[in-house]
Amino acid sequence: MATSPSPSPTPDNDRYKALIGKWRVTEEPPLDPYFAEVDRVTWDYDAEVTGNELTLTGRILFISNVDDKPNKDEQRIRATLRTTLTGLSGEGSYEFTRIKGDPVDNGAMIRLKDNLREFDVEVKNEADAMSQRLKGRKL
Repeated sequence: MATSPSPSPTPDNDRYKALIGKWRVTEEPPLDPYFAEVDRVTWDYDAEVTGNELTLTGRILFISNVDDKPNKDEQRIRATLRTTLTGLSGEGSYEFTRIKGDPVDNGAMIRLKDNLREFDVEVKNEADAMSQRLKGRKL
């Protein structure tokens, strides 16, 4: 029985390896209603890439500014963006754990800059039909 060879990696798949590593991400306005009085939440994300699948996993670093560190409850908040990339964009899901309640899964669209060192994400919060913006830069 003959087996077909595995497809060779595409140039984009090789290029996506540049995304692996640490990212600083700002969320404006915050997704969690707990942060209703806050303009911005800053996150640290770790990026992993398998083929054209990008997974970003983050935790809160600052709330509003560098002097405002997350408290014990806020430190438990996590977020994961999973997307399939095609060229410099992708569509996927953004799951985050609210400070109160179960994890929430929303649709997300990512747009990478040409240098693969910055991105913009639009998260569509299906519960309230709002959308939030994430901006990331590679560290």
